[in-house]
Amino acid sequence: MDAIKLRHPYAPQSGEGQVYLPSSLPAALSAMDKDVLHFIDMNIEDYHPEGDELAIHATGLPDIPKLHNLVSEYSSKAEIILGGIVLENMDSKDVRALFPGVKVSGHDFPVPDATHASLIPFYEGISDENMKKYLENEFSLYVSNGCIYSCAHCGALRTQIDPLTGKSTFVKESYRDHSIVERDLSYLIERAQKLGLTSLNFYMSNLDVFQTPFVLRGFILSLARIKAKYPNFNLDIRGLTNVNTFLKFPDDELRQFVGLGLTVLGFGVDAGNERMQVAIRKKHTGGLRKTREAIERCLDFGVQPELLTIYGHPEDDNESIQSMLQFMTEMVETYQVTPRPHVYRVIPGNDEWGRNPSLAEAIVHDPSLAQAFDFTAEANSFTHPKLVDEINAAFRETCELSTGGSTQLLRAIHPSMSAVERHKVYEWNMGKYDK
Repeated sequence: MDAIKLRHPYAPQSGEGQVYLPSSLPAALSAMDKDVLHFIDMNIEDYHPEGDELAIHATGLPDIPKLHNLVSEYSSKAEIILGGIVLENMDSKDVRALFPGVKVSGHDFPVPDATHASLIPFYEGISDENMKKYLENEFSLYVSNGCIYSCAHCGALRTQIDPLTGKSTFVKESYRDHSIVERDLSYLIERAQKLGLTSLNFYMSNLDVFQTPFVLRGFILSLARIKAKYPNFNLDIRGLTNVNTFLKFPDDELRQFVGLGLTVLGFGVDAGNERMQVAIRKKHTGGLRKTREAIERCLDFGVQPELLTIYGHPEDDNESIQSMLQFMTEMVETYQVTPRPHVYRVIPGNDEWGRNPSLAEAIVHDPSLAQAFDFTAEANSFTHPKLVDEINAAFRETCELSTGGSTQLLRAIHPSMSAVERHKVYEWNMGKYDK
């Protein structure tokens, strides 16, 4: 089997694209017990098919145009398997229309359970040259998946509430086997040392790092054993969490976690006032006052806080947008937090996707339109029926609050754009990769 990492949507036409070691694709293939003969990262090298079976993973809607082109080119030459939560959350009829004749995770076979799968066999197939490129950059470490909360805008694996019936489908965080994660990370450290590196920088896959503290403690113990085994090797760890779970985590254990490498924590604020917190089911975060407490606690422990926010929810009005902007501005100026602004999008898996079938129909008709659903792109009338100017003004201003580490503002295409106008959007977006 050939395993393909798609070229980043905003990579230049030639040369190196975004260098990022994947975790979802190898985890799924390992769980399926698939032997990967060739792994091709199209950000680093061209693809020349060698096998009769091809596996490709889509991270989000902006991957759809390149994925559609690749499937169209190779579907007659190889059996194709597609995966990724964005495809798993789409309606089967739309998946069939976009990718006829291919097998898709969640539609043609169950979503693989990778909690007991090691990624080492996959890593072993990566050349030293490419592995060094990956390990010199931040990568994602698959630690857990799933979230008990039901935030309306989220398209990840989470608790779902049917908007028509109110019925809940409960999801809880599911950790990988700690011993397997420990072996995988130890392998990457030893590989890094052989390549002359003295540190690794990874992003924990958890949707809320402190959500299941009694299981997180097992991961922290794994890190402690790793540190004892490789005392001169450094780990820089970044994660996403929610304010309340972070504030409840004990001081002594947080201090240990920081000592083992935790350096950056992102908090999803996402709503500018209490009305919006209720509207998007984000009240569990405790509001803006609690966010301030979490920021101060981070700084007390030597951890850099990031604030992730979203402008342009369907329930937003100008007041809530301005309230969010004012809070973000104050937090950057007062505490030097890293701002990570985003613009709301209707995506597969969130509340609004099923209510807006015309958007899926538009993408099926013209797959290139999937780019317009990037969370780091400005709003336009195709993706937002109201407040476009207000959303974009707040988004741009928040992006400009910090010169380092913040969101790189992208532009979105629109169905009415000509080919020349779409190319200008591509040129603007080129080389701008989100963390």
